[in-house]
Amino acid sequence: MSPLIDQNELILEPFLQYKPNSIYNPITDITIHENDPLFDSIITSLKSSYLVVPDHHMNEMVEKQWLIGKNIDILPRYRLKIVNIEGNSHCNQHCYFCPVSKHPRPIHTMSMELYETIVEKVSHFRKTIQGVFMINYNEPTVDKYFLERIKILKKYELPVCINTNASGFNKSKADAILNMGGLRYLSVNLSTLNPERYNWERGSKHLEKVLKNIRYLSSIPIAEEMAIAVLGENDETHKKNFREIQEAFVGGYFETKFFEIMDRAGALDVGQSPEEPIKYLKGCGNLGSRPVQHLTVNAQGECVMCCEDYYEEYKVGDLRTQSVEEVLTGERICKIRAMLYGIEEAPEDFICRKCIFALSCPKKSG
Repeated sequence: MSPLIDQNELILEPFLQYKPNSIYNPITDITIHENDPLFDSIITSLKSSYLVVPDHHMNEMVEKQWLIGKNIDILPRYRLKIVNIEGNSHCNQHCYFCPVSKHPRPIHTMSMELYETIVEKVSHFRKTIQGVFMINYNEPTVDKYFLERIKILKKYELPVCINTNASGFNKSKADAILNMGGLRYLSVNLSTLNPERYNWERGSKHLEKVLKNIRYLSSIPIAEEMAIAVLGENDETHKKNFREIQEAFVGGYFETKFFEIMDRAGALDVGQSPEEPIKYLKGCGNLGSRPVQHLTVNAQGECVMCCEDYYEEYKVGDLRTQSVEEVLTGERICKIRAMLYGIEEAPEDFICRKCIFALSCPKKSG
């Protein structure tokens, strides 16, 4: 071990996220796999009450931040990668796999003045941001300021991402976006080509215009990455729908992807859910780490911990009066990080215990 490193002054990074064959550090955005020489040292140290790191690994583990100083203020740390800004809270569908079908929300439209203020605050983090999504539980294309909001995001050089049911994504909007330089990411939610089933699933009769819009979108390179998300219950109907949709849009710019629905951390009675509440919480596997890497802003400008928090029980800040830095280092988000990463015990009813994306970790020995 290097004489410059005192192992007694180090701890294992508390925000590490463990999967059977990999370990992810959301602060550095680095993943290592089981064939990495450092993997066993991290797992062994996690299961022990002290660090078990060979001398020849010590420098590298400190340099790559798998080990950090024990006196570091842990909880206020973050790495902002994904931002969701909901310009309008309205959705024009009521999908059975979405909480909107059970409890539609009041409609709020964020003013363009506030929207630009928030986007400007977010833009200070563009170096690490990989995507700014225009969605929470809304349908962005029905927002009367839809194109104007994209212009603002482009003005501040942020990567624009859209999830949509495509009901309002017509040729005119598509051409306008293409003329602006296109999007970073576009995902269209389409679960069936059957009109009757579509009407039942979504409480709307939009399929005809949805398919017309998707056909046009499929013919143009409107985004760097384009996907059709086929949601279902992982049954034979879901698999059949996936094959049909895949065949319908073969040769276009879209990649068709298969997704099983989930219960939105207990908000729904359908979809994937943990077999039992998660006892030993150790992070979030939903597009990185929600409380460390994400910022979710509702149409009023308030920040919630995660998009799974449909009822907004875990508000962490307000960008009408705060900076992004103040929100992401604030007492509320720090408390959530502490509970999600097992630094302190979470209440039994903590939302992450009920979430399919919540991670656990190997138990300590002894």
